[in-house]
Amino acid sequence: MIGRVHFGALDAEARWREGPAPLPAVPDSAAERIVAVMEEMLFALCAPGDALLTARPLLAAHRQHLEDAGWRFQAFSADDELHPLRGARAEPYAVTAEVLETCRRLELEAAHLPPVEVAREVGSKLFSNALAASLGLPGVAKVTRDAAGLASEAGALLGHGGCVVKDPLGVSGRGSMVIREEPELRRLVAWLQRRAEPFELLVQPLFRRAEDFSCHLDTDGEVVGLQVMENDGLRFGAVRSAPLALRESLERANYFEVMAQVSGALRQRGYRGPACVDSMRLADGSLVPLLEINARRSMGLINLAIAARAGMPSRLSTRPVRLEREVGVEQVLEALDRAGVLARRGRGGLLLLSGRALAGGGTRGRLCVAALGEAAVPEGAVAGALAPLGIASGRAADA
Repeated sequence: MIGRVHFGALDAEARWREGPAPLPAVPDSAAERIVAVMEEMLFALCAPGDALLTARPLLAAHRQHLEDAGWRFQAFSADDELHPLRGARAEPYAVTAEVLETCRRLELEAAHLPPVEVAREVGSKLFSNALAASLGLPGVAKVTRDAAGLASEAGALLGHGGCVVKDPLGVSGRGSMVIREEPELRRLVAWLQRRAEPFELLVQPLFRRAEDFSCHLDTDGEVVGLQVMENDGLRFGAVRSAPLALRESLERANYFEVMAQVSGALRQRGYRGPACVDSMRLADGSLVPLLEINARRSMGLINLAIAARAGMPSRLSTRPVRLEREVGVEQVLEALDRAGVLARRGRGGLLLLSGRALAGGGTRGRLCVAALGEAAVPEGAVAGALAPLGIASGRAADA
């Protein structure tokens, strides 16, 4: 009997969107293919007796690696006979229309899930920004709905370090633009005027960040953990287990009282589900406790689950890779094992979180790993193990 089934695409915000994206962006089909297969990472949320459902089967070598590292779960793909899942409790990455259709089709238990429109609303930066304003918190953005308003709000910040213009449903740097100079602002305003589409954008000061972190709430609205974020500019880079000192300093700053208010606001709106609250400490030591709310599961929640199951600290990262030739995941695992950096049951090292993401975009992919244990896995050892396979990782691979 399967207790819970974990599934769902990781691009929830794109699926919530009801119109075109309000900011200019270059279409990237390779990136979309990579994100589509990163659903494999949800295995980390599976307890014994749970199932993972993915669009494509887990690669055999990847599945064996996860079992060797101590993860036991049932795996299903869309091509399998799925009647064993009937009646299991749905645990999606996020609540979307596609997720609810899957629940209906497979007869999954879904009564506990919030309506899509509620998830969409509280997952928008417009909701979190309004909530921060109502609570009198620092870091509140201005909302603009026309090009003239954007020019005015953003222009007022250019002499104070610049601003970030945000799409309400942007995520991980996609849908955010840093504006520091007047020509950049003029180009964006002109683009919006030519496009002549209605829009809503947030204009926020460009903060001098000292530390990014996130607080994770469970479906009952209780705090389940903190994660330190290592962002690459505005993009996600990595999350790691938060030190005790961070929690203690946040307790002294009454941060968790704010999180209780956030939790109450979500429940009052009718949202019952996991949430990730992004926060930051500024260079002057002050806090921005509520930057945005991710009304879904998250990389931080996945990393919390990995650390809890492994019984040791974890650092989850997703780094771009460029492949000179086709390479199998078994070759990658063998190379990492020879280098002595592959995790095993009870032993720290690298846990490969998605096998198909390595070559999800042809010559491009992402190396999604969790580094388990107190000792850092040497970047040089990983790069040295991958280089003979024709895999380059890091910033250069994103070029």
